[in-house]
This record gives sequence, C-alpha cells and structure tokens, in this order.
Amino acid sequence: LSHTDTEDGPLVIAAVRDITGRKKTEEAHQQSEQLAAIVEHSDDAIIGKTFDGIVTSWNPAAERMYGYSSEEMVGTSIDQLSPDGRTGEIISILARIKAGQDVEHFETLRVGKDGTVLPVLLTVSPVRDADGAVVGASTITRDMTKEKEAFEAARSMIESSLDALVAI
Repeated sequence: LSHTDTEDGPLVIAAVRDITGRKKTEEAHQQSEQLAAIVEHSDDAIIGKTFDGIVTSWNPAAERMYGYSSEEMVGTSIDQLSPDGRTGEIISILARIKAGQDVEHFETLRVGKDGTVLPVLLTVSPVRDADGAVVGASTITRDMTKEKEAFEAARSMIESSLDALVAI
C-alpha cells in the first residue's frame, strides 16, 4: 500500500499479486523433497533404470546391499547384478513394465560386487512422465537373506527332530 495526499483527501494505492502459482510450486517442491528423503533413507534398495536396463538412480541402501557406489552404477547395465543364467529375467520384467504392468513380490537372486549371491524380493513399477507415458522402471529390492536363513534353520530343526510331528 502507498498513499498520497490530494485536494480531495488522502489517496491510497494498493497492489495485489496472485501468488497461487507460487504456493503450488512451493508445495510441489516440498513434496518432492519429502519423497527424495524417503528414498534416501529407505532400508530397501531403490533403483531407477531405463528400458534398456541402464541404471539412472541408485539409493544408499542399494550401495549397502550390493557394494557398488552410485557413481559405479549410474549409467551402467543392471545386468551385472544378475547371476549367470538369470539375465533374461530383467529383459522379461522390463518388457512387462514397458506395457504398463507392475511386477510385485518377485523372488529371485542377485549378485553383489564381492560375488555374494543374495536372495531378494523385487517390486518393479513403471516410471511415468508428466503426460503419463511409461519412460522407465523403478525397482524396490529387499534382501531376503535373513528370512531365508531363518526358514532353513526352522526346516532343519523339524527335519532332524526325533519326535513325530503331526499337523492338523
């Protein structure tokens, strides 16, 4: 507001600016930062890739799980995580994603930088652009090593038990 004195009395001039667009942009930016923090601090590996299998993003949990840094993986093929004989899985999954389908709870094996084979559970989802077109894939990978070890220990105890077991 600004004012000036005139012969007829004080004159007040007001300038009004619509900031709705700026507020929406700020809210969208805040939401993006929150989502980035979720990915950054997740215990599961979250990996982005193109339909050619080229890694576009690699979170800290992926670094811990596989042993490769983000710098080592971004721009390279995701195939290096597949054990021999399983590279076709990635091609098949990416074809389903390209068609707009999700791949949930897919159990498979992956190989870390040190050669360790990890049992993992994958959830793969399409990444869409602003127009809704599928432009890539996002994979959430959970290391199932501890769960598999617990299952095998329980099964071993049951199989080695001298007592008869009955299930109803």
